[in-house]
Amino acid sequence: MPDVDKSEYMAGTEDLATYRQTGIHAVQSTPLVSRGGKVVGMISPHWSRPHEPTERDLRLFDILARQAADLIERKRAEEELRESEVWLADQRKALETALNGGPLETALGILARTATAVMGGAVRAAFYLANPTEQRFTTLWAWAPNTVKQWTASESVLNLWPAVWHRTPGSRSSPRT
Repeated sequence: MPDVDKSEYMAGTEDLATYRQTGIHAVQSTPLVSRGGKVVGMISPHWSRPHEPTERDLRLFDILARQAADLIERKRAEEELRESEVWLADQRKALETALNGGPLETALGILARTATAVMGGAVRAAFYLANPTEQRFTTLWAWAPNTVKQWTASESVLNLWPAVWHRTPGSRSSPRT
């Protein structure tokens, strides 16, 4: 936008008022697009007087946008890698706990904490052990953020046996048959 004051698009907007208050008179925006085609941001140079970028300026902005998009994409990939490394380390810790004779509750607790940390928010996790004899589940271990405890699930959860067993791939029999 070579002159924000002459832009029909900006007329009467809060953005125009903000631009005027901050001394911005020209804006040019270039999207930051990842190599996979996903928009990851935008670069917007601002000028203190009306200005139209030259073709050379626009090429330089495109190069800068490519570099910035690559940096953002790399940073996000590094963060995802760190998260997966934590996830795998916790899974390994849970497996080692179980293999070294530790209580099953401890190993499952580690897995539940890891899962809820990765999912974020107010996610809770619980492990229910199948009791085929009684055709119901029993709560083994449950975890919620800031609350580590075992609790007893409601009867409606514990009695989900028929619905879960019926949907289990490869099950040889079902309480419904």
